Amino acid sequence: MDIDSLPLRPSKPVLFSKTQEYALQALVLLALTPADFRLNRDVAAQLEVPGPYLAKVLKRFAQSGYLESAKGRGGGYRIRKKALDAPVREVATVADGNDPFAGCLLGLSKCSDHAACPIHDKWMPIRTRVAVLLETQTVADLALKARGGRTRLSVPRKAVTKVVAKLALRR
Repeated sequence: MDIDSLPLRPSKPVLFSKTQEYALQALVLLALTPADFRLNRDVAAQLEVPGPYLAKVLKRFAQSGYLESAKGRGGGYRIRKKALDAPVREVATVADGNDPFAGCLLGLSKCSDHAACPIHDKWMPIRTRVAVLLETQTVADLALKARGGRTRLSVPRKAVTKVVAKLALRR
């Protein structure tokens, strides 16, 4: 079977871990309202991700200087300029310490031009283009696209309904 004829599985992420996905989504969401502090539970509810897990991710970004955190009434997390200017690849790497391009696409422990996996030759030109994309697109770029309505951040209708209902109960 030729590698070009293999079926694609678009529902399964190829490059990013769940931690990296959550971090990218949360930072883009925070970038939509950069002056506002947002509670972890509200961000988690809007993105439909586990709150305790997201809290650990956001804490890491606060400790690394990408987010500002504040306790108490009106507190939460707010995005900093460092995060707005950060390329997607950098954010992904900070999220869990793993570069999305480190290692073999098939997960082999050793893969290089000299000892390649079966897909290496096909993947390398694609990897290079994707790496350039992820190094040139910043969190601010993604937020601008999300704000313009041209793209959709992972905010399903039922998540928005839940957040609105929670906010209504607080009043």
